[in-house]
Amino acid sequence: MKKIISAGVVALVLAGGGVAAAAPANAADLGACKSSTVCVYDGDQYKGANLPLSGYTSYSTLGLLTDKVTSWRNACNAQAFYLGDTIQGARTILQVLSAGWSEPNVGTARNDKADFVAWANS
Repeated sequence: MKKIISAGVVALVLAGGGVAAAAPANAADLGACKSSTVCVYDGDQYKGANLPLSGYTSYSTLGLLTDKVTSWRNACNAQAFYLGDTIQGARTILQVLSAGWSEPNVGTARNDKADFVAWANS
């Protein structure tokens, strides 16, 4: 049985940045997203094609999932990550996930736009 904790969802929108934090990932429900990885999915609720990325890599392109990300998870214990888009050579941060958090749907404004994941302090 899956628990939905709407009170646990935290949203933080910074002016012009569109940065948000979502609910913490349930360790028992990480599915294909193993500890110390960041996983992106082309479907909402962590469904569809997925790409696990090493949490030890400071910057990763999304390959076949470029411009197709709808949900993502940060299964790292201590590292926050950016989900971003590169437009005409300039990197734009679409969303930030703190360590251990997940986003079941990035929302209409960020859906199918991401092409990289990077350490939030890089």
